[in-house]
Formats: sequence, structure tokens, C-alpha cells
Amino acid sequence: MSENDHKKRTHDDSDGHDSDSKDRSHKRVAVPNSKSNSPERPQHRRRDDEDVNMKNNDNDDSVPSNMAIRAVVSTKEAGIIIGKSGKNVNEIREQSGSRVNISEIVPGAVERVLTITGRLDTIAKAYALVAQKFIGEQGDPEVATDTQSTTVCLLVPHQIMGYVIGKSGAKIKDIQEASGARLQASEDMLPGSTERTITITGVPDAIHIAVYHVGNVLHEKSNDKDDRDRNNTYAIPYKP
Repeated sequence: MSENDHKKRTHDDSDGHDSDSKDRSHKRVAVPNSKSNSPERPQHRRRDDEDVNMKNNDNDDSVPSNMAIRAVVSTKEAGIIIGKSGKNVNEIREQSGSRVNISEIVPGAVERVLTITGRLDTIAKAYALVAQKFIGEQGDPEVATDTQSTTVCLLVPHQIMGYVIGKSGAKIKDIQEASGARLQASEDMLPGSTERTITITGVPDAIHIAVYHVGNVLHEKSNDKDDRDRNNTYAIPYKP
């Protein structure tokens, strides 16, 4: 995929080696809901880290487990995720409890695929940590990381994207309102694949929440027998 194609692929409305945006001043912090495994919309106040992070509960069967959410990242972003001698990717794994992998470098490709695997809550946390790494490298060093916005670009099967968007865009609007993040679904499938992208822009905690909600839809539809059989028949993963 050319760099120009990469720039064109989004419209308004992560599998090999372990490895390698516009500031917004809206401060949002995720507040755990004791009655739910999904985090609530970020509030405009700071909280201690132990209050900000969703707490894992290995005995809670309501949280989707053993799933993977993939994303497209630039080669530069892949390098940030990996960090020097793998420092960043190791930190993301340890802090989130998920498995984080980045596809091998393909000569001439300007993108790689990030795959994060585990329970949905750990995956969502990992993507928030990825966002923090992006901001730490590319954001304003004089502004708190949790108040700056960045973007992650998730891969979603074409057959499931409609459920993420919802009728007349209702579902995607609900996710935006719940998270405070902005979501944009691409119109076209990526070259040589049956996957589209959904770009999530916001502060790290907003990305955390939005990824959780998108992941819930992916898990639900991937485990529906009719949808699963249909998706497995036609699914072609994107490979840069």
C-alpha cells in the first residue's frame, strides 16, 4: 500500500515479531463503574492511576476473553510502540496483561499491523498505553500526556463494520458519546483484504473506552454462529 493510499483510506462517520496527531486540550479520565466492566466516559478531573485503570477480574465471565484486536500503524509508530531494546512494548504488556505483537517489516511498505490479544479489558487498556506512548514521543512535552489527543486505527472486517456503525450511525454515535473520542469509519476495504479501518481520535482514556465498546461489537458478532460462518468464509486479513 502506498503512502498516498494510506492518507486517503479514512472517511468521516495489530502478527509476527514482538516489536516497532493533533493535540486537544480536553482532559478526560476514565472512571471505573463498580457495576460494569466497561469504563465510564472520562470526566474532567484527575484521578489516581489505580482509579483510572479498569481492574481485571479473572472470575468475571461477562468480559470477553481470548480475542484479538488488530490495528494499522505506520513504521514510525511501530518503532515507538517497540521502544529502545523493546522497552515500551514490554511495559505495555506488563501494565495491561495482554499480548502485544507487531508484524514483520515488509520492504517498501509504510505500514505494519499491531495485534493485541487477551481479555477485552486488557486489550482496551493496552491501546490506551499505546496512545500514551505516541503522545510521549510526538506530543507537546510541556502538556500532560493524559490531556493530549492522538489516533489509533483499528482493523474491522467489512462484514462487521455495519454493526459498529449501527443503523443511521446510531451505534458509532453512542460510542462517541460514551467515550468522548471521535470515530471515523473508512468507506473502502484495504487493498487485498476484506478489512476496513475505524480511526479513533482522543485522549488515551477516551481511546481506552472506545476500543472497549468497539471490541464488544467485534466479540459479539464474531461469536454469533451465522455471522461467524459468514465472516470466516469471506475474511481476508489486511497485510501491508
